[in-house]
Formats: sequence, C-alpha cells, structure tokens
Amino acid sequence: MSTATVPLGAVAELRSGVGFPTRLQGRPSGDFPFAKVGDISAVGRAGGRDLSSANHYVDVADLRTLRAKTFPAGTVVFAKIGEAIRQNFRAVVTRPLLLDNNAMGATPGPGIDSTYLFHFLSSIDLYPLAQSTTVPSLRKSDLARIPIPLPPIEEQRRIAAVLDAADALRAKRRQALAKLDTLTQAIFIDMFGDPLAEDPGRELGELVRFVGGGTPSKAVPEYFEGDICWATSKDMRGRFLDNTIDHITSEAVASSATKLVPPGTVLVVVKSKVLAHRLPVTISRVPTCFGQDLKGLLPHDGVTSEFVANCLRASASWLLRQARGVNTEGLTLEQLRRTPVPRATRTEIGHFTVTIKAVEVRRNDVAESLEQLNTLFASLQQRAFRGEL
Repeated sequence: MSTATVPLGAVAELRSGVGFPTRLQGRPSGDFPFAKVGDISAVGRAGGRDLSSANHYVDVADLRTLRAKTFPAGTVVFAKIGEAIRQNFRAVVTRPLLLDNNAMGATPGPGIDSTYLFHFLSSIDLYPLAQSTTVPSLRKSDLARIPIPLPPIEEQRRIAAVLDAADALRAKRRQALAKLDTLTQAIFIDMFGDPLAEDPGRELGELVRFVGGGTPSKAVPEYFEGDICWATSKDMRGRFLDNTIDHITSEAVASSATKLVPPGTVLVVVKSKVLAHRLPVTISRVPTCFGQDLKGLLPHDGVTSEFVANCLRASASWLLRQARGVNTEGLTLEQLRRTPVPRATRTEIGHFTVTIKAVEVRRNDVAESLEQLNTLFASLQQRAFRGEL
C-alpha cells in the first residue's frame, strides 16, 4: 500500500533557537533548561534520545528579555550550524526548554507522532543540505521541503515501536561496551593504584617520547587525495584508531612538519573545546600522521601503549585542570611530561597488558555484535520509510 508523502514543513514547525547572552549563562538550575548543541550531542553520543536537562538554565522572567518562547515536549532537536551538523545527532525534548541559536527544533503537528518524526529525522543525513559557506548552516526553507512519508497515525506508532525495539537492542550493546571500558580502568587502578590519590613520584615523560603534529597546506587540494591516515580531534572517538576522515599524500607529509608515526602510537588531544570536560585518548593501529591539535606518545622499551593510554585516562582530571586557553582549551608539552603516573615494573606492565587484551577480545565481540545491529537497524529504517515495514 502506497503512503502519502508530504513536505516536512507541512507537518512540523521548524524553528531556530535564540542567542544566549553570557550574563545569563552558568546557572545550574531554573525554570527551563537552555540547551546548546553540546547538550544534544551528549545525548546522541550516549546512545540516548531524551533531552530533559542542560548545563545552563533560565527563569520565566528571562523569556521576555530573550524574546523567546520555549520548545514544547516532543520537539525533535538537532544542530544547524557548523561541523556538528555532520554528526547527525537528534534528541527529543521531554520538557519545555530553550535552544541556543546554533540548534533547531522540529515540533510535530497534530498529524504526526513525535517518535516517528525522531526516527525519520535520524534516518537522513542533513549535512548535504548545509549551505556551502565558511561555516556550514542549515536553512529552515530547505528543511521544510524534505519529503516525509506520512501513513495514518496508528501506523506511524507501529513503525516507531518496531524501530524502538531494535534500538533497545543496540542500547544494551552500548551499555555493555561502556561497562567493559569501566572495567579496563578499574583493573588499572586495582593493579597500580590511583596516581592522583598520592604523589606517585613518577611522571609520564619518563615513559614515552613525544611527537608533535603538523598541518599540510589546504591551499594544495591534492595533498588530501592520498591514502595516509591524517588524524585530528574529529577522529578521536574510540579507544583505537583504525582509520580517519581525511587522508593525505606522501608529498603532503614531506611539505609540512607532520610526521608518520607507527601503529601503537598513543594519541591525545591537546587543543580543543572538548578539553573543558573530557580528555580524548586513543591508540593508533595504523601508520598515522596527525594535526597540531594532537600529540603522539611513543612508549619506551618495556612500556606498552595500553599502559600509557590508561595512565592518561587515570590522570585525566589532573590534566583537564591544567588546560588553559582563549576560546579553545589547550595543554602544553610540559604539562603532559609532568602528568603523574604510577610506578610499575616491566613485569607488572606486561601482566596488565595481557589482562587488558583479554578484556579487549570480549569488547571486540560486543562491538562486532553492535555493528551488526547497527546494520540491521539502518535496514529497518530504510524499509520503514519506504512503506515496506
């Protein structure tokens, strides 16, 4: 049975957020959460859906000052400006709140189910719709023209329920991965103690050699048409790095300060806004070059990449307190050198690494299962919005 298709703007109100004056920011509580793109991304990265809180709040009296009205529960929200569009995170508002002007909301009308709308918007990549300007941005008029299948409301709810059930299986796998990640750090602390609990008398600089990053000239487009992995903070998503978004040529390496480091290099972000709240650390499993927002750590003999990476994670709170900068937080090489790490013998480090690799085998099994579920879920999405589910 064919399903009618209508423009998105005919069934949902599309509205951008408002500017958020600095003087109103920083309140930990209030009448309404004031959500930024980071709040939406946090929900998406955690594999969640509901957005009910934020890092900032405002009161009813502030609405007149801001000349803003709240987004009601059921609104599907997403980034509308910058590279955050590429991440394609969506969230559903579960209580009235405000959005800043880097985000947009789609509030469902009476003929469309909110969860159905969420799944539909999650199934499409909005980045190709972004205007090709210095800063990519989405326009309301372009979004309003997106065709959306609109079966009867009960059929929408049935489709949403099927997708919810499949998504719940993915959520369980993500939770299992998170617990395995927690287990890894717990094993480290159990074997070596907390390096921040007391002065361990040892620093990270004793364990590794540091390598700085470089940046090939983007004025030469051919430099980015190669097959050498070129890592930036955008690639620092997981515990291991097997590929990157961008790739460069050997000529690009030769023309810049960037160096090709071997598999087993520990990469850490040293300049990024994310350092305000987390420290991305990964181990490269392929030869890699990297940008100036990263540092590479090459372990000395007898020291393993797994041990170094977990040292950084165990001392992350200490490092984040050191980060300074204007607009973008940054860590210096000296701060990295002075990072406290536990004393450990080669035998202890070897035992830790063997134990962690056994955990990693289990983690790989769960990750593979999650990937299979992701593929199944994507197939279900496509079928759902083709009227085949």
